[in-house]
Amino acid sequence: MTWRVRSGLHHCRIGAEFVMLDRLSDRYFLLAQANARDFSAFLEGDADPGLLGRLAGKDIISIEESPPTPFGDASHLVKARTSLQHDCPPAPFSMLWAEVVWEQFLARRALRKQGFNRVLTELALRRAAVSLVPAHDGYEAVAQAFQQSARYISYVGQCLPRSLAMMRMLLRRNLPAQLVIGVSLPFQAHCWVQADSTLLSDRIDMIRSYHPILVL
Repeated sequence: MTWRVRSGLHHCRIGAEFVMLDRLSDRYFLLAQANARDFSAFLEGDADPGLLGRLAGKDIISIEESPPTPFGDASHLVKARTSLQHDCPPAPFSMLWAEVVWEQFLARRALRKQGFNRVLTELALRRAAVSLVPAHDGYEAVAQAFQQSARYISYVGQCLPRSLAMMRMLLRRNLPAQLVIGVSLPFQAHCWVQADSTLLSDRIDMIRSYHPILVL
């Protein structure tokens, strides 16, 4: 048992401040000035009792064991350098498009009924249980189906259900990928899917300004 960042809390440093994502309550908040300095010192190994008490009082750290977690370390995410989202001519409707539409409907419904944390945790556990085999052709087909369907489905403000839908389709095909939530200041958040350094759900310029805070 030791002092750790509280379970369900993810963080990202941007300059001298920390953006925090509380996955359990589905909210973001900012640590700035003295709070940011305390948290930075904690991450660097400072065990001053006063510092620990202040952070614990704000429910940022707690004394916990270190159980296995299905969520990755956002600081170790491989930077996306290429994208499978590119200009392509219109294609005829296919069953893959229908799967894209259906999975996005299911993702929106799950978020509404089950909540952010449960949906992400269940997807993370499902990802850990699947035998994943890289196959570039499979990625291309799924990425292009999402791009083509964007002609008929509005993706404004829908990056999370869109990414969840893509992850489910990739897992169904045993294709490994990562769902990433990134943040920027002034505050904005965005969600995308990538496989190693290849971006599957967006163009590179769409994610350039975001710093990863959660990786699944």
